[in-house]
Amino acid sequence: MDHKVVNRKRTILAPILVLALALSACASGGEKAASKAKPVEVVRVFPLGVDNLPQGQCGMLLWTLKANQPVLVFRAIAGGEGLMVLDGNKAALASTQQAGEVKFGLGAQQSWILKRQSKADIDVVTIDVTYGENFPNGIYVQDGVIKIINKDGWERVIPVAGLSGCRR
Repeated sequence: MDHKVVNRKRTILAPILVLALALSACASGGEKAASKAKPVEVVRVFPLGVDNLPQGQCGMLLWTLKANQPVLVFRAIAGGEGLMVLDGNKAALASTQQAGEVKFGLGAQQSWILKRQSKADIDVVTIDVTYGENFPNGIYVQDGVIKIINKDGWERVIPVAGLSGCRR
């Protein structure tokens, strides 16, 4: 009686073992194919180097954190251009869309493209922010996200905070 049970277990285990070996062979082949794939290069963002809006202008400044210190990564002038440093080069941006709540000439949702040729391989920069409390001549951006989308569709997502306002 025990002999028949063992045979039945062997009969059931044999196809499972064959399937497991086949799947492991597929998995190892997939790893080889994946290791040959071209690495994805997503644009890198650098500190902007300017720390304010031009005198008499309204706009938006957005910071992210690097080593727990705020670093300015985006500046936009209302009705004008945006500015970032992408892959180590200053990139002038042209607004293609402003939507949502508008404060000091800039919407809570924005889309930007490169104004002129750049070494940065990007398709679009989108910004989505939540406005917070007012202060004299401005309003805080309590949180937000900058998405930099390259021509292959890959995204770099950067959490930000900042302000929108006017400099006298």
